[in-house]
Amino acid sequence: MRPLEDLVAKATAAAPGDRRSVLVGHGIVDALSPDKFDPALIVQTSVEAAVRSGAVAYIALGDRHSTTDVGDTGKIWYSGTPVVTDYNEVDPNNVLVVTLDDDTSTVVTREVGTWRFLLRSFDLNSIDDVEAMAQELEAIADKTNAVVKISCVGTLNLASKARLDEHLALFADRFAALETWERHSDLVVMPDDADLSELGLSGYGAAALEELTEEARPGNPGADVAGDALALLYRLAKGVR
Repeated sequence: MRPLEDLVAKATAAAPGDRRSVLVGHGIVDALSPDKFDPALIVQTSVEAAVRSGAVAYIALGDRHSTTDVGDTGKIWYSGTPVVTDYNEVDPNNVLVVTLDDDTSTVVTREVGTWRFLLRSFDLNSIDDVEAMAQELEAIADKTNAVVKISCVGTLNLASKARLDEHLALFADRFAALETWERHSDLVVMPDDADLSELGLSGYGAAALEELTEEARPGNPGADVAGDALALLYRLAKGVR
């Protein structure tokens, strides 16, 4: 059941006024929420007034997975999640060590988690772009604890797409997970004169290449599938797995 009021404000109103008291609450502060009409929002001005008046010494909040200092008192914090769970968490993997001493408080962030969720975007239009992408992925440290989601946009010929597939297959085994951000990806595969000359297809193979090239043109409903088929045709013709 969802609350219909600011329970943190309700708790601060009933606080004993002990300068060493700590209030622990769960929910989103109104200053951070896109839904300004949620009755359960924690009113930031209210909790700031509570710590300034000495009603409570410190307010520890949960719900937000990114370590966040709320307001300017230095006494209201989201510790965040000790283990990252999603790509949009700004500062996860932390716990907070809080020291209270009469009117003062000291908050120290300690990183305890080792997992990372990373987003990477690439504009690929040549073999050089593909190799630069591979270098950027290679530079990511501690790959066994990294989950990486990539988006690729641009146009590649068959040779460059084959090289891209080789890199992605290699990195898929080295990262904890390597995912494609489909919603933000738009990679077109189109053979060029160098591809056609290098493959030297004839008969049914040449006919298939011509048909797939036409189908892979941007705007066609089956362009993505045709592009994958072209890449497969290239690997088969070149004897590349």
